[in-house]
Amino acid sequence: MAMTHFGNQVFSALQVPVPEFYRGIEEKKMVVSMGLFFVCNTIKQNLLSTGAFEVYYDGAPIFSKLEAHRMPTGDELVKSLEAAVKKREAQKKKHA
Repeated sequence: MAMTHFGNQVFSALQVPVPEFYRGIEEKKMVVSMGLFFVCNTIKQNLLSTGAFEVYYDGAPIFSKLEAHRMPTGDELVKSLEAAVKKREAQKKKHA
């Protein structure tokens, strides 16, 4: 949503030309912003109503809110993902 209002500054800071599709977004900033707001809220409500929050890495479960009955902490997710990456790398070395 920030890109609808600050895209020109972002593109100029990155020193890249403004993409053609962005010009249409720029002309309809409020419509695009409102649309994103409603779509994001709908997605959020659907995720909250299911109670599911599942994190997988390479097909393996990292965290399941349904099993833990709580949301993970950021630190917990980072540590779990780091452990899964190390485990996967060790498996690759073993099979190589």
